[in-house]
Amino acid sequence: NGCLRGYRICCSREPANRARETEPTLANPCRISGMRRVVGRHACATRRGRRGAAGVRPGCYTSEVHLGSKRLSSSKANIDASPFQTIDFADMDLRTRYRILCGAILPRPIAWISTVDANGVNNVAPLSFFMPVTSDPPSLAFSLTTKKDGTLKDTLQNLKANGQFVVNHVTAECFMAMYETSKEFDPTVDEFGMAKLTPIPSRKVAPSRIAEAPIHMECELIDTMAVGNIEKYGSSTLVVGRVLVTHVQDKYLEKRSDGAKAVRNQDMATVARLGGLEYGTIGNRWTLQKDANWNEKHW
Repeated sequence: NGCLRGYRICCSREPANRARETEPTLANPCRISGMRRVVGRHACATRRGRRGAAGVRPGCYTSEVHLGSKRLSSSKANIDASPFQTIDFADMDLRTRYRILCGAILPRPIAWISTVDANGVNNVAPLSFFMPVTSDPPSLAFSLTTKKDGTLKDTLQNLKANGQFVVNHVTAECFMAMYETSKEFDPTVDEFGMAKLTPIPSRKVAPSRIAEAPIHMECELIDTMAVGNIEKYGSSTLVVGRVLVTHVQDKYLEKRSDGAKAVRNQDMATVARLGGLEYGTIGNRWTLQKDANWNEKHW
């Protein structure tokens, strides 16, 4: 019927002193171990008839909610504010702040970052505080929290030492390997080996790429910025990197009508981080049609 299906991966956490992330509890596995199928209802949106208006391509997505089609007639619309609770972060403990932030900002893509230290030991770490920055220069950013003992994570130490890293794309097929690399390992441990990952030599940087991931972005460090007291747990270091080379598996690369290359991600099953230990793939997708006010030429 042309509908897209999504998945949710539910993991259980053991005490924090055991590891960064413990082995997941898998319930009702389907094609990928540890994944539960989630199917939404058909949404109630169709293409609007007015010429030049944006519409939604019908019959090609599922949704849990009705898509609103009306615009507010006035900025002074009568909106009841009583259902809202105001949360002052200054009066909140660290864990609650984290939960509110992560529960409000989602889904979050996962940067599966590979680095290497001066002795050639490979480190791999998944980070979900991650985003693109701009296309000129091609760049991205992510942040790494300070560990509970006040030390910096191996990923941050490595990329600050040599200024290089690779961002690998996480899909459902390599999710369990990604989850394995979220654990705390001694800096002398090669995490490619621990997670049974296959290293591929990079073209322009020293860290290896992950063969099991469909996309790799080789990057060099632009700058870092401490956010908060960097020696205190809960604070973070913001990292901005320039993308030098991107590698995309052939089956996910396409050429558009204007001749430009693009990533065809409809079948990629990209995994995103949700709240807590919940993960998921895209289950609802729709495309606006004939929007006279916005298109790629604006980019």
